[in-house]
Amino acid sequence: SQDPSNARLLALSGSAHSLRNDHPTAIDRFTRAIEINAKDPSLYTSRAQSYEASGDSDKAIDDYGQAIRLTPSFVPAYVARGKAFDSMSRYDDAMKDFAEAIRIAPAFHPAWRERGAVRLSHGHTGDALRDLEEALRLSPKDAESRRLYEAAKSKLVDEAVGGKSGPAVSLESTIPV
Repeated sequence: SQDPSNARLLALSGSAHSLRNDHPTAIDRFTRAIEINAKDPSLYTSRAQSYEASGDSDKAIDDYGQAIRLTPSFVPAYVARGKAFDSMSRYDDAMKDFAEAIRIAPAFHPAWRERGAVRLSHGHTGDALRDLEEALRLSPKDAESRRLYEAAKSKLVDEAVGGKSGPAVSLESTIPV
């Protein structure tokens, strides 16, 4: 039962349950896989995603942290944890994780895109625009980066026309949560 191939099978089962939105079973399968192979950071990030989908952001952040401790260069874990921090209104922690992801892998466009999205949702439109421009420079065909970039440009124009008293438009409907 401690055969590493069992951990892979459990992880595949966890992923299948996650895709069916059966997150409690997915979490169980990923946990059992981790018991067999506690050194695989992807098992922690997979379980973290199921924790997030279940509404348990604290456990998700713990698992992303464990993945990062195991493999400090695992950039997707920094990006995912940054998004989780933001969902918990921990903007400064989110920004630290995005910055670390970009420091480690400056060509990883999802880090630029996600940091831009968070900055945009917090009203830091100019910074968001710069991040999204970089995301598009790195991956010109990324539709989500393009959509966010256009939203940031529009918001910047609206802010310039509407003055500095506050955003002229709400982007809540355009920013993924």
